[in-house]
Amino acid sequence: MKVTKAIREYITEEIDDMFAPKLAEIKKEKDEFQKQAVQHVMYYKKKCDELNKEIENDFKERTGYAYTTPYRSSRSIIECNLYEDYVVSSNPKYKELREKEEALDNKREKSLRNTIAMLELGGTKAELDEVLAQIKEELN
Repeated sequence: MKVTKAIREYITEEIDDMFAPKLAEIKKEKDEFQKQAVQHVMYYKKKCDELNKEIENDFKERTGYAYTTPYRSSRSIIECNLYEDYVVSSNPKYKELREKEEALDNKREKSLRNTIAMLELGGTKAELDEVLAQIKEELN
């Protein structure tokens, strides 16, 4: 069977619809994980700010001088170098979710290529329906 643009679009749509729920589920997990990581980072940044204020006040009480530094633009005694992107991307759970998403996306691409190749090599509508049903069954 010659694979026309309409047939290719039909196959792509069918396969994308099969994989969409699982990919959406993984994306939702990743987004939730990222949201939690950002909340943790913000919590610890706030803690660093509070600790800096406490140290500055203690310094002023003990020495009579306000803490200043001409060498840095920030007045922080303790630098809080927490970055949301790093905290998220370096976490093993997030890496696992990303790998799971990539594997599923690769499987979707492979299914699409194989199905189109099968049709170009002489597959029929019945064989197409059988292949699509098989892909759907594998996902469940």
